[in-house]
Amino acid sequence: MPSTLLISDLDGTWLPAPERTVDLQRLESAVAAAPALHLAFATGRALGPALEALKAVGSQGPRTFVTDVGCALHHPDGAGGWREDADYRAAVERRWDPEAAARVMTRLPEGIRPQPGPAPQRRLALQVAPGFDPVERAAPLAEVLREEGLEARILPSHGFYLDVLPRGVDKGFAVRYLRDLLGIGHVVSCGDSENDLDLFRASDIALLMPGHHLEDGHLVDLSPNPIRCAEPGPDGIFLELKRLGHL
Repeated sequence: MPSTLLISDLDGTWLPAPERTVDLQRLESAVAAAPALHLAFATGRALGPALEALKAVGSQGPRTFVTDVGCALHHPDGAGGWREDADYRAAVERRWDPEAAARVMTRLPEGIRPQPGPAPQRRLALQVAPGFDPVERAAPLAEVLREEGLEARILPSHGFYLDVLPRGVDKGFAVRYLRDLLGIGHVVSCGDSENDLDLFRASDIALLMPGHHLEDGHLVDLSPNPIRCAEPGPDGIFLELKRLGHL
């Protein structure tokens, strides 16, 4: 019976550089051999692109998948695929106004455009055009949200993305749901960007990648204080989990 939820971001964290897939194989083999660990991934990607990214590096995949920056949660369907958690979906939908969101999309401020790919449900996936600062562009976008009555949070990340999330919904929201669902009291998280801060806050131990995208201001008073991995990607995660006694 798992006693620890190990939940990791994908890009810049669990996914290795192309020449370091052997590190991923070692990490996933060790995690699979640790019965106390329940492996989950939490990504800003939608499910389809996330699965493609895992396939490209030969990942065995997780036991639970959090996608869309915490706006969707998926479990294995028993037939090699995935099914969305209906209760979680309902909880997120109660916090989202699709009609207001559609109006916002017709009024995007200068320098903001949709991210490539199919439009996600229950969030707005936006990005800034070259030469624009996502933090600066968040202010006029917030004004449009207010005018259209969309209660939501704007989350800049990677110096490029602007995700508009349902109020109170993020990767940390998903972690708290999983704690209750799985009856797991201990959480170890891994991440590297602004959209992982909520993941860290909902965890007992947070592992921060050396190539992270966070500024010092993001880490002030962050609890738990992240452990900085000495090595990037799967190698760094493996070494810290082993040092902490989880492997």
